Amino acid sequence: MMPQLKRIAFVGNSLPRRCGIATFTADLYQAVSTADGAVETCIVAMNDAGRTYNYPHAVQLQINAEDTGDYLRAAEFLNERQFDVVSLQHEYGIFGGEAGAHILLLLSRLTMPVVTTLHTVLSEPTKAQLAVMLQILKVSSVVVVMAEKARELLRDVIAGERNVGRDQIGNRRVRASEEQNRRAERPPQPPIARAGCRDHP
Repeated sequence: MMPQLKRIAFVGNSLPRRCGIATFTADLYQAVSTADGAVETCIVAMNDAGRTYNYPHAVQLQINAEDTGDYLRAAEFLNERQFDVVSLQHEYGIFGGEAGAHILLLLSRLTMPVVTTLHTVLSEPTKAQLAVMLQILKVSSVVVVMAEKARELLRDVIAGERNVGRDQIGNRRVRASEEQNRRAERPPQPPIARAGCRDHP
């Protein structure tokens, strides 16, 4: 029997920062909070360089994208609060370091499972992007993509690496959300899921 989750943390951009991932994170937080009021939830929000935002109470910690110390402090915060699971919203552009590598400083120190939503799956990632993705897959208990095509693309790209086979990716529990789109009577996301996160003036 699966234990009941009592504490869930979301890591990603958040409103009022204006981008698709910020909206997605805020909506996901709201849906989980509304579904079960007994579950403690919070958001760890990413800030782009030189920007600050008037966040709501849901945002209990902020990370400056280029400040490596902030990632370490966030990992300490999440571990000390003993969250049952961390939901990571991943897009290369919102984390600092080459190809967003700074997020690995946080993920590698967490003591709880990580569920990662990939908002972009690249067909031809750079060497740095692929290295970051491999590490994220390694630490994630579940990986969520926005369409079955993105799932297939992810498996193909990763399976092309030496010492990584398609069967290993199959065991990574990569899930697609097309069925959820159908249930909501919305058109499916593009084959390569890309939420994007360009702040608007």
